[in-house]
Amino acid sequence: MDYLPLNTLTVSLTGAAVIFTTFFRNIFNLQRGVGKTVKLRRDILYDEGFSVLKFFFAKASLHTVEDLQTFGNNFVPSPFWVRVIRVNIPLSTRLDAGQVIIDTLGEDEIERVVGGREWWQRNAGKEGGIEGEWISMKKDWEGLETEDESDEANDKVRVETLQRMKEGARRRDKKAKSDARKQEKRRRKEEKEESDRKNGVMPDATASGAEDSDSDTDEEAESERGERVGDDEETYSPEMDEMRCILYIHGGAYFFGSINTHRYSIWRYARKIGGRAFSINYRLAPQYPFPCALSDALAAYLYLIRPPPGAKHKPVDPARLTLAGDSAGGGLCLALLCLIRDSGLPLPAGAMLISPWCDLTHSFPSILTNTETDVVPPYGFLFKPSTLWPPPPADFQERANRSTSLDGVKEAQAKKEQKKQHSPLASIFNADKKGKDLAKNVAGDGTDLSSTDPLGGDPKRAEGDVKGGETAEVGHILKIKVDGEEVEVRDQIQLYATNEQLVYPYVSPILHPSLGGLPPLYVMCGDKEVLRDEIIYMAHRAANPEKYPLRKTLLDANPERAKKAANYPPTKVHLQVYDDVCHDLPLLSFTTPAKYCYRAISSFAKFVTADQDASIPSPVSATGMHLPAELASSSADIPSGSSTPPSSSNTPTSPNFLQLPTPNTAKSTSSDNSSTGSTRSRALKFGSAGSKKSSKNVPDLSATIYSSLQPFNRPPWVDNMVRERIGIDGVVRPLEPAEELQAMQLSPEEVGLLKEAPVKRYLAGKAIWDKRFKRTYEHVQRRREHHLKKSVAEEANRIKKRLKSVKKKEASRRPSLISLTSTSRRPSAVSLPGEQFTDSPEPIDGYEGIWNLHGEHPPPSSIAARKDTMEARKLARVLDEHYSKLHALHLWSDVQDIGAAGADRLNNPTREASAGEDMEVLRPGPSI
Repeated sequence: MDYLPLNTLTVSLTGAAVIFTTFFRNIFNLQRGVGKTVKLRRDILYDEGFSVLKFFFAKASLHTVEDLQTFGNNFVPSPFWVRVIRVNIPLSTRLDAGQVIIDTLGEDEIERVVGGREWWQRNAGKEGGIEGEWISMKKDWEGLETEDESDEANDKVRVETLQRMKEGARRRDKKAKSDARKQEKRRRKEEKEESDRKNGVMPDATASGAEDSDSDTDEEAESERGERVGDDEETYSPEMDEMRCILYIHGGAYFFGSINTHRYSIWRYARKIGGRAFSINYRLAPQYPFPCALSDALAAYLYLIRPPPGAKHKPVDPARLTLAGDSAGGGLCLALLCLIRDSGLPLPAGAMLISPWCDLTHSFPSILTNTETDVVPPYGFLFKPSTLWPPPPADFQERANRSTSLDGVKEAQAKKEQKKQHSPLASIFNADKKGKDLAKNVAGDGTDLSSTDPLGGDPKRAEGDVKGGETAEVGHILKIKVDGEEVEVRDQIQLYATNEQLVYPYVSPILHPSLGGLPPLYVMCGDKEVLRDEIIYMAHRAANPEKYPLRKTLLDANPERAKKAANYPPTKVHLQVYDDVCHDLPLLSFTTPAKYCYRAISSFAKFVTADQDASIPSPVSATGMHLPAELASSSADIPSGSSTPPSSSNTPTSPNFLQLPTPNTAKSTSSDNSSTGSTRSRALKFGSAGSKKSSKNVPDLSATIYSSLQPFNRPPWVDNMVRERIGIDGVVRPLEPAEELQAMQLSPEEVGLLKEAPVKRYLAGKAIWDKRFKRTYEHVQRRREHHLKKSVAEEANRIKKRLKSVKKKEASRRPSLISLTSTSRRPSAVSLPGEQFTDSPEPIDGYEGIWNLHGEHPPPSSIAARKDTMEARKLARVLDEHYSKLHALHLWSDVQDIGAAGADRLNNPTREASAGEDMEVLRPGPSI
């Protein structure tokens, strides 16, 4: 896979080899190293999934970021029993979200931390919007769950239902292909018309063409309303508005992933809560760094609770809405919750944070101690260099900015015939001497990324290095002593944020002055994952903010938020730590621990979204729960060897462990959950309406007390927390006291500081990549020069086109009519009218060019700051098209004004004498 392209075929072939190797290793008990100590690795299903993921992420590091993003966006079809409605969150909602961020952060932080208020609102998406999907189980699937397989008549209905579903899937596929053909035909037609206009050829409009145009207009109008046209099974039905809702934000370290990579997990959550899920493809780093992803996530939340005109769903009640996210998506959920709270928007009912990445400074020990037992590559996410990542040197960016400015374009036009001299190519993959020395200590050449570790893979040594090594504050240039020698790291180490942004509270939410005042949180992590310590610490800090304060340096950097921190009450947190599990357990959905994790998450979601006035079933004991059909019919869900109740050592010792945690809703009724007119009752029944509940008594359910159909079977809050450790067989037991946990032994004064050991590992990996991809980077620099030349030429053409448009506009005006218009409504010819041609709420002068950012300073990796990549050129074309549309509307407005002015002149001839003053505005400005 090192030299093969990254696609489905190559990943499948290489993954198959890993699967077979892992299978035989388990069969013949040939576990080595960590496999002997991690008990769960002896489970063949978990070991298969773990090995494939670790192999994939290790080898993916040898490809470019673009390759990985393309692979992560490959279309993954949904099963025929899953309903998918694709929508587009419109530009208006995105701009509303942007304004909320600007108001919440304040002008000072927008300029000082973010780098401006415009660049991060630029988007190359369709109509400036965000792709989203509604996902739920089809209504017909509900009927399938009620069928009695022993009944011959019901079997016939089941077969007919399945056939009807498959036929619907075939119709959707056929329509999708037809739509794709129509879209391609329409695109070619538009290109031909554009070519004919440039060549002065008049298009020949036919009746059939007019019909096609009308049909296309209808489809585009439907798309603009945010809904994709499809058959009846893909349309949004009113019954979906009655369901509880999950807003799911996918993970992928902020640079990878999409709805497609997490499709299975999302629809499984929707099925288990008997509701609907909504997910988005937010903009990915490094092209769209902070705060782009946060802005898109907020736009999705506003889209749900405040639907724009034309949206088919009704406003989602925040009390029936939960957030969920894994890995970077979990960290983004936590940052979004803090932003919603700080902005004064209504908070959702709760959130499920699955292995959330909430400390981008890597200041906790497990980032090193768990390297061998997790799927994350040992050196973090380093990649084969490309035009996109890493960012170009500062001197190259300065030259690119000058070249695409108005003066730069004029200079390029003047020197068009001269041979332009470029500065020599310079690699930013320039590991310093210390990094090269560290790389020499690594076994081999460092290309075996699944096992290579500059610290020797010794967890105790790594923990000692983290606790006893040098520390330093985060800044634009990272300065820290490594082995007694001061080292400067000038490169951007995270794709999502610049070095100085790593301690910003909405980038690393664990460093927010207060995690109190949030809705109830479900937080899970694996005991063997690299993010374990920061997740455990974050959960305790949210539940006990006074016990785990933020260090003074960070409080001083956020004075206003620090003042408000005392006003927020503690957050209720349900923390689960899963034994022997790696990062993002639900991705290994076929494993036994993942099943229990899905149950706990769905149970929590239904618990926090229950109606306050709804009837609640009586609490049941762990050994006396009657399983619903969903659980009783699957023997695979019951741990093997657990036919008898577990010993007291494996069960919670609290006598009130299964008491109801919400006394304000402790109205007990019978277990059938029937509540007349209750929304909650309808939601609980949706996934299994009409199903026959089994009366089978399963005494070993103490192995997992959580069930999506028994959401109130849960322990009470103790000090605002439920602290649990989950065994590999699903057995729930209390988590160790905080003082015994490695994460809680770290002093609050060290949280968010740069540590010597992670920097040492980064420098070693960077030196290896520098050596391996030296020639590749030289090729990348040549490609950047090529794109920069193209950008300059394209910008010159855009400016010429706009000047031509303005001159044509001026020539078409009759002085006698122009003189009658008001000076306040007629812009001068020196500056174009202030229509916005970007997604920014601020108008921008068209003559200053697409690339002009009016003094803003976006991060170096952002395509808003780049002119040397294909994506940056595409964004410029999209923005230019947007401007052209608005400019055409402005011209049509002028025609209407002129017509109105002519009619007014005929009725009021005395006003003609006052035209002399207005004529002054229309003197042509200097040409470029």
